[in-house]
Parts: sequence; C-alpha cells; structure tokens
Amino acid sequence: MKMNVKNSLTMDPSGFVLLADYIPHIVQEIRYYFTYNFIGERIDGYEEPCALLTIEAARALKAVSSEMIV
Repeated sequence: MKMNVKNSLTMDPSGFVLLADYIPHIVQEIRYYFTYNFIGERIDGYEEPCALLTIEAARALKAVSSEMIV
C-alpha cells in the first residue's frame, strides 16, 4: 500500500513516515527485501522495499539532503 506524505503525517499516530514519500528524490537501497544482501536470500518480514523512519529522523535527513542539492 502506497501512502502519500499528507496521509502518513496526519493520519498515522505511530510517528513513522515512508522515507520516499517524505523525501521523493532520495535514493534508497533496501537490500533485505532482495537477495543481494549479506545472507544471499530475502529476509522474512520485509514485505515491501521501503524504509520507515520517525518523522524526526525524516526531517533531519531532509534538511541535510536539501543542503546537498546544488
């Protein structure tokens, strides 16, 4: 299920957001979802290739990534 930033920020009481929704230009490498990781096979429990962060962590990462965009 794909959430958008507005819904994930206002409707999710957990305090977590999907990183790609919060920072659309971010490049993510979610290796545990695929077989290209230190085990060589997909890790159970990873149902989607996405990163969840607390809103505080996402804000900090977005601030740093905004500084790096030229």
